[in-house]
Amino acid sequence: MGFKQHFRTGTVKVGEGEEVRSFEVSPWLPAGTLLASLKTDSSAPDDKEAQETVLAPGPHVEHSADKRGLLAAVSGYPRLSTKKEGSTRVVIVEIEPLLVISEDGWSVKLNLYPPIDGYPAPDQQQILEQLEQAGVRWGVREKAIAGALDKVHGERTPVPGLVIARGRMPVNGQNGKLRIEVQVGEQPGREQSDGSIDFKERNVFIGVDADQLLATRIAATAGLPGINVYGHEVPQLPGKELSVKSGADIVYDEQTGQIRAACGGVVSVINDTTVKVTSKQVISEDIDFTTGNVRSKGGVEVGGSVKPGFILKAGGDVLVNGIIESGQVAGANVIARGGVTGKQSIIEAGGDVFLYYLEEGRVVCHGAVHIAKEAYFADVRCHGSVTSGAESRIIGSKLFAGGSLSLVQVDTDSSPHSSLAVAVDFERFERLGQLIERQKACEEVVFRLRHRLGPGGTSPDLEEHEEELADCRRALQDFNLIPVSADDDTAGGLRFACGQKIEIAGIIQAGATIRIGNSEAILKHTCREGFFALNSETQKITFYSSRNPLQNIVL
Repeated sequence: MGFKQHFRTGTVKVGEGEEVRSFEVSPWLPAGTLLASLKTDSSAPDDKEAQETVLAPGPHVEHSADKRGLLAAVSGYPRLSTKKEGSTRVVIVEIEPLLVISEDGWSVKLNLYPPIDGYPAPDQQQILEQLEQAGVRWGVREKAIAGALDKVHGERTPVPGLVIARGRMPVNGQNGKLRIEVQVGEQPGREQSDGSIDFKERNVFIGVDADQLLATRIAATAGLPGINVYGHEVPQLPGKELSVKSGADIVYDEQTGQIRAACGGVVSVINDTTVKVTSKQVISEDIDFTTGNVRSKGGVEVGGSVKPGFILKAGGDVLVNGIIESGQVAGANVIARGGVTGKQSIIEAGGDVFLYYLEEGRVVCHGAVHIAKEAYFADVRCHGSVTSGAESRIIGSKLFAGGSLSLVQVDTDSSPHSSLAVAVDFERFERLGQLIERQKACEEVVFRLRHRLGPGGTSPDLEEHEEELADCRRALQDFNLIPVSADDDTAGGLRFACGQKIEIAGIIQAGATIRIGNSEAILKHTCREGFFALNSETQKITFYSSRNPLQNIVL
């Protein structure tokens, strides 16, 4: 038994002169079209020969009622292929759909190819009718459809994967915050010609008097719901109200939202969400065996350095004028004027961290990070953004930011590669790594148990580990790293992720790992002066060149 193909293909040429290239195209066929069928070979001597051909439906193709034909389940472009399985010839037909609606209902893509003789191409009205039949009611881009039709008819050029409808993403509400009423500098200080920072410009350790107005509470916003392409409303995440209570250092008036100092001292502001008044402790020399470890409820200024193995923890801001040498420092906001060195160095802050340089150390903070000169084999994780000085370098380091990165030079042609991530919750990223390791361990156990039990064998231990492995895979499939949405909502934070950038004022070497939200890629080409961002249409990371827009690169 043989088969009959009920459509034919054609050849289309694109380009001119030496740049002409040819490719094979299929015709556009509506749903329900017969694509292939079995036919009885009159020369077949017996029933055994009649079983030599089998029809196999590929994606978007289904069997006819009598199982002797293959029908298009959706409108699109058919592709036919054959393969041999023993003495049987398997005929596979699949359809590339004209319209592809994303699973989350946020977009519709159009696949359109030049027509071939004898087959009409869909016109705009037919495409609009198919969108309506598919339930698409919102965000249709008729101009994009018209442009695609002009291109395939006029230029004879294929238009695959064109977004012709897109929903409106929900705008999540802003969390409640504080409007700071005292003059606390938001910048990391004034950079000097040698790359150092004059931290006096940042107004660290600002003195306040009792009853002085410190901040005013600003209410959270509700945000705006989104609409998917079906016209269904998608709820937004409303902002969370900021909880403020009076304490020993502040007085909060619920009617006015004003926060005043309950006593005199120095003010510390953390991420525009917390304000406190503390005392200030001054240590004129190094923190070493003479002082021992230092723990303070207030702010601490260190005239010297923090020596290896020693700990400084403060409830207020911390300013270290010297170097943090393999020590541990924690505070509301931390400034290391002389820099940080050593693998054992750990800097933790509820707010921001400002460093002259960071060599092999680790920074974890809930605010922003500024590196004036260099990060060398460093590990930086923050919920805010990371910025660097005008002549700074990032070498072989890991930078994870909930916001954006603004850098100058990343790596050299001989250094290890850096990993740069924005729109990423670093705590979730750590859990993701643990989940991946757990999955690997489960896979190893399941493999060993199956090998020991043999084909078809089972045991309670195997069933338990197979269930755990399935749980890991399900969790990884929907794991979301974008901080403004739930950890299992991969679509909810897309608008935020598309707004974050990795800015490169100088050069970034090939080989660096680039992550924006849930998308990751390895940089294959060295890039200069531009920024990496997530394309909202394709959801792919793209480098946008500031020097030449024609040099934009999709990773």
